[in-house]
Amino acid sequence: MAGSPEIGRILELHKLCQVNKEAAARRYADLHDGDFAIVFTKDGKLAGWPIRGGDFPWLELKPEEPVFRKALAREFSGAVGDVSDQEDSEPSWWLQEHDQDDWQLWEEALIQDGGYRMALLIGERS
Repeated sequence: MAGSPEIGRILELHKLCQVNKEAAARRYADLHDGDFAIVFTKDGKLAGWPIRGGDFPWLELKPEEPVFRKALAREFSGAVGDVSDQEDSEPSWWLQEHDQDDWQLWEEALIQDGGYRMALLIGERS
């Protein structure tokens, strides 16, 4: 797949293949050659392990750890199904210290039912 990664493409795959969003995200990561990570959160905490695409670095967060309070994955508000715009994100909120200076990040978030969210972190080497 070409173009910049985006949540809308994952949602298209979810509908087309009639699979859950996590399965669609995993397949998207297999098909797309961009550097990104997809994280699922519940009530502001990481819900499971991130899905990484391309050469995106490992995340600092582990399952059940809180997401930084200013991250879109936590602060974006709206109705279920709303997707945020892609916005700059601070590498120190997500990446291990040795990777923070090497990457620029953008974040996009989807609001789901029951306190769940999906966030897409798009990376570009500095």
